[in-house]
Amino acid sequence: MQQERLQMLADKFLEGSATEAEKEELHAWYDAWTDDEQTVLTTLPDSEAALKDRILLGIQQQMQLPAAPARVVAMKSTRRKWWATAAAVVLLAGMAIMVLQRAKPGVPPPSVADHYKNDVAPGKPTATLQLADGRIVNLTDALQQGLQQGEASLRKSNDSTLVYDLENGAQPATREMAFNTITTPNGGEFNLVLADGSKVWLNAASSLRFPASFTGDTRTVELTGEAYFEVAKDAAKLFTVAAGGTRTQVLGTHFNIKAYGDEGEVVTTLLEGSVKVAAGNEQRILVPGQQAQIVADGQKIHVSTADVDDAVAWKNGYFTFRNENIKTMMQRIARWYDITVVYTPGVESMAFGGTFSRAKTLQQLLKNLEITNTIHFKIEGKQVTVLP
Repeated sequence: MQQERLQMLADKFLEGSATEAEKEELHAWYDAWTDDEQTVLTTLPDSEAALKDRILLGIQQQMQLPAAPARVVAMKSTRRKWWATAAAVVLLAGMAIMVLQRAKPGVPPPSVADHYKNDVAPGKPTATLQLADGRIVNLTDALQQGLQQGEASLRKSNDSTLVYDLENGAQPATREMAFNTITTPNGGEFNLVLADGSKVWLNAASSLRFPASFTGDTRTVELTGEAYFEVAKDAAKLFTVAAGGTRTQVLGTHFNIKAYGDEGEVVTTLLEGSVKVAAGNEQRILVPGQQAQIVADGQKIHVSTADVDDAVAWKNGYFTFRNENIKTMMQRIARWYDITVVYTPGVESMAFGGTFSRAKTLQQLLKNLEITNTIHFKIEGKQVTVLP
C-alpha cells in the first residue's frame, strides 16, 4: 500500500472519521502479511514502522492506557456493532507492538513448524437433548418427525436452533411437566426456543433443564454454564433461572447469565427490562447496564455497571478480553476449541486484552496473541502449551 494512502487511512482511523470501507482497507493491510512476520517487520521502511508506533500511541491515548507494549489492546465502542471496529484495532495495536519490539537481539522467533504441528477448528452448533423418558437425541442430526414432549412438538428451524411448539396454540395441561435437558459440549453451542416463545442462546460446555411446556403460574429453568435469554413477556407467569445457587426472576427481558462451576462465581448482566437476583437471603434489582456478581454458594451480591457488549460478545461471535490473566483467557478459549492447556513457569501472571473472532481457527487466534512477542504457544493435537 502506498505510504501516502496508508498515512491518510491511519489519520482518519485515529480521528474516528474513517468509513467502514476504509477501516476494512486498513485491516486488510495487516491480513496481507505472511506467517513470517518477524522477517517482514525487520525490513519495513522506517516511515511505516513509525506510523505503526503512532497508531499504537493513539489507541493508548484514547483508552488512557500507559504506553507499555506488554499487551494487545482494543478500543471500546458504545455502538451496537462495536466488534467490527474493535477487531481492527486489536490487529493494528498488536502490529504496532511488534514493531516496538522488533529489534530484540539474540531472541530468534519460534519456529512456526515446531510450535504449530496441527490446527484446531473453532466450535460449531452441536448439542444433545435428554428427553423426559431418558432418551438422548443428537441435535446435530436430523430430528425425528413427530417427536413429542407433553403438549409440545419438537423441530429444528435451522442447523442450530431447537424449537418447542405448543400444538395449535393450546394451553398446557396442569399435569406433571415433562422436563428436558439440552447440553452443549466443549466446542459446541446451540439455540433454543421454549414453548412460551422465550429464546435461549447456549454457550459451550453448558446445559439447560426446562419443561417441554410450562404449567401453573411459574416458568422455571435450571442453567449450568452460560446462556443469553430473551424472555417472552407474560405478566401472569414469572420466569426464573436457577444457576449456581442463585435465582434470577423476570417477567420479560434480555439478560446473560454466566455460571460455570470452575469459575467460582455467577454473573448476571442485564441488557433490557428488569430482573431480580437472589442469593441466600439477599435480593437485588438490576436495571439495564448493570451486572450482579455472586461468589458461588455465597450470600453477598455485588452490583456494578457492566459493559454489556463484552458480556454478550460470545453470542455475537467474539472473544473479548479486558486486561485478563492468561489462565482466565485460556479457560474460555479451551471451552470453545475443546482443548487442554498446559502452562510453563513464568507465564501465569501475564495479562492481555483484545477482541478476536470465534470463527478463527486456533492457530489464527493464538498467532494474534503472539504478536505481542511476549508469549508463545505450541499446539500438539488437542493440547496447547503456553510458553514465555
